[in-house]
Amino acid sequence: MKSFLQKKVTSFTGRLELALAGFAVSMIWLVLVVTFLKFIIPPDPGFTLKSMLLNDIGVNSLVPGSMIFPFVMACISAPIWEELAFRVGPAKLAQAFGKQFGSTDFEYNLLFPIFIIASCIFGWGHGGPVNIWIQGIDGAIMAIVYIKSGYAWWTNMMVHFMLNFTLMFAIPMLTT
Repeated sequence: MKSFLQKKVTSFTGRLELALAGFAVSMIWLVLVVTFLKFIIPPDPGFTLKSMLLNDIGVNSLVPGSMIFPFVMACISAPIWEELAFRVGPAKLAQAFGKQFGSTDFEYNLLFPIFIIASCIFGWGHGGPVNIWIQGIDGAIMAIVYIKSGYAWWTNMMVHFMLNFTLMFAIPMLTT
C-alpha cells in the first residue's frame, strides 16, 4: 500500500482522472452498501433516499421549492470544510509528526490510523454508526485520493462535490 501511495499523480489531467476514479469507486461502494443494508435493516415506510438526504442538512426548515441553500451547503460549503477537517487537517498532523521524528516512513505509518479515525468520525457525523459504512468508507476513499494526488485538496473537493451533487440533486430528480 505504501508504494502505491508514494507514486503521486501531479499533472492536472491526472488529478482530474483521479477525482473521477474516486467518484466512480465511491458511487459503486454506495450502491453495494445500500443494497446490502436494505436486506438487514427493516424497511421504514416513511423513509426515502430524498428524505434522508434533505434531513442530513436540515432542509425541512427551508421555503418549499428553494434549492439554493441546500446546493450551497451540500455542494460548496460541505466539500470545503469537510475536506479541510477530515483530510487536510489529519494529513498535516501526520506530516508534522513525520518531520518532527525525521522520517517519511513515520508519516505513512501514521497516516493510515489517523485517516481511519477521521473517516469513522466523518461517517458517524453524517447520521450515526450505520453511516460509518457509507460516508465513512467514502471518507477513506477520499483520503486515498488526497494522498495519491500529492495532497492536492481541490481534487477531493471535486470528488466531494460530485458525490453530494449526485446524491442531493441528480438521483432525487431521476427518482421523482
